Amino acid sequence: MKKIYKNLRFRSKIILIFGIMFFLTTAISGFSYYRYTSHDIEENFRVSAESVLTQIVDTLDMRIGVIRQRAQGMLTNYTFVVSFSDYLNNPNDLNLIKTMGTVSSFLKDLETGENLLHSSYIYTDKREFDNFVRMRNWQFQFKESEYYSSYIGGPGKAIQWFPSQTDQIFQDTDQIIPCVRRFSVEGYKGSLYLILQLKKKELEHILAGKYEFFDKIIILDQAGNTIIGSEGIDSAKLMKLIPKEGEKGAVLTSDYEYEGNTYLVTCNQLSENGWQIFGLKSRETLLGSLQSLRDVILETLGVIFLVGVAAILLLSYQLTNSLRRLEKRMSLVEKGDFNTRFFYPYKDEVGSLAKSFNYMIGEIQNLVRKQEETIEELKWERDHAAEVQKQKRKAELKALQAQINPHFLYNTLNAITWQAADQGGRGNQYSI
Repeated sequence: MKKIYKNLRFRSKIILIFGIMFFLTTAISGFSYYRYTSHDIEENFRVSAESVLTQIVDTLDMRIGVIRQRAQGMLTNYTFVVSFSDYLNNPNDLNLIKTMGTVSSFLKDLETGENLLHSSYIYTDKREFDNFVRMRNWQFQFKESEYYSSYIGGPGKAIQWFPSQTDQIFQDTDQIIPCVRRFSVEGYKGSLYLILQLKKKELEHILAGKYEFFDKIIILDQAGNTIIGSEGIDSAKLMKLIPKEGEKGAVLTSDYEYEGNTYLVTCNQLSENGWQIFGLKSRETLLGSLQSLRDVILETLGVIFLVGVAAILLLSYQLTNSLRRLEKRMSLVEKGDFNTRFFYPYKDEVGSLAKSFNYMIGEIQNLVRKQEETIEELKWERDHAAEVQKQKRKAELKALQAQINPHFLYNTLNAITWQAADQGGRGNQYSI
């Protein structure tokens, strides 16, 4: 890869580098803006969700608190206590009639004072009491129910809350939320139980106005049983989101998956009974307004990227066009054309290269011309030296000839002299 990059042309490198930088810059900027916006929306939702959930908790605490206080007031009322005590300690018909009238009156008053309260019922070892407004389900046996078994085997809590269910005590199909309260009457050693049943519809009605803010509102008891909400929820996972002891503030998480959607979850707790209230907001719903923003960001990034690529191509063309022209001039020089020149009117880096190129070509031309002149001079000197050598040889030959001719003449004359002398001696000899 590194070798391929290094072998790329300068223009390709510019386009590649600037393209990557531009893409990363625009992509990171768009992604950062989207993340910042989504984080800001989530943070605003968290603040608002805490406020809304606090309002719900305060409302339910107040309504349930009123029921608790009214029930406590009834159970400690002197008339109520005396009537119960008379009957339980002396269970005759007269005391029974008095007690039934007194209890009925108190239970009616208790139910009338709070619309959230569906019905009420009192169990004693002697008899069961209600306000005679609803038809009793005579098949219901308190000691065989989960209400009673929750108190067996240990002291337990005086007040026990149970998940929403169909009414077992009265003959109707209403969905109720039972609350069992154990109490006692002075002078009587047996256990007495007051069952208060809340209206699930009324509780849902209280929460209905908050569904515009939350997609789902789920209420779980301390054991993780569903009071209000979908039955298919993973209550164990929701319970893990509850703030630990000592932590403050509501929980906000986007890790809860339900029905194929990811939810932001806000959690708070009722102080009256320990119910955990969870407000669920679909992340897709919450960030739905960001979908159009994301599309706009993507479209804008696309347009900017195309404009950027066009600008990079234009810029790279402007930067490399002069270099390509210079490259062509250099290729002509490689072919032996030293008359070419590269004219560039500006004084930037390319201008410096052009100036150096032209100067180099001029110097090469001068060197070539001097070389040619030197060659011509060497040829002339060679020819001149050859001519001189030739003339020298001729002169030497002539000198040799000149040396040879007198010597030959001398020898010839000397030979003649000796011949003449020889002939003359013989003549004298004969004459003698």
